[in-house]
Amino acid sequence: MKLYDELVWRGLIESITDEEVIEKINNGGLTFYIGTDPTGDSLHIGHYSTFSMAFRLKKGGHNPILLVGGGTGAIGDPKPSAERPMITLEQLDYNYKRLRKQVEEIFGFEVVNNFDWIKDINVIDFLRDYGKYFNVNYMLAKDKVKNTVKNGSNNVKNAVKNNSEKATEETIKNAAKETGEQATEKTIKNVAKETGKQATEETTEASDEESAVE
Repeated sequence: MKLYDELVWRGLIESITDEEVIEKINNGGLTFYIGTDPTGDSLHIGHYSTFSMAFRLKKGGHNPILLVGGGTGAIGDPKPSAERPMITLEQLDYNYKRLRKQVEEIFGFEVVNNFDWIKDINVIDFLRDYGKYFNVNYMLAKDKVKNTVKNGSNNVKNAVKNNSEKATEETIKNAAKETGEQATEKTIKNVAKETGKQATEETTEASDEESAVE
């Protein structure tokens, strides 16, 4: 049984876009990469299917490279519902080293970290050297990008709405607080006024009494 047939038999290949790949898989000698983010410090069951596929290709004479996304992991990963928690550079580096050790010992793959070449790129260099290769219309035509843009727009609207509601709630609280303070101040003034009035009346009464005695 040839390698491609074995992969199909094991359920690791569902479909292909070009039949020429069958011969290339069977002949060996291809270099390819698989990617993972260093969000954890160990391999887990989610890696199994992809890594086992890559391992069988390696045994068939191919050269797999594990690309760890230390750079992209430092940026984060926005989701429709929530954004993945940000990880410190120190933690990302620690996770990368742990993953590399496991992968090299268990699978024997070459391991690289995209943080090594992304960390020194500034915005101008990126836009000048790489930005020209990004076709915006091509990207926007993809369903994932469409959904991300749509969900992102909804998220912005929800954020604005939530902020407005919070602002309104804060305004009401502040107004209530100010009203309470004004009411208290007014009460104090009224009490002082009444007290002063009573004091004046008492003084007048006392004067009248003294005059009567004389």
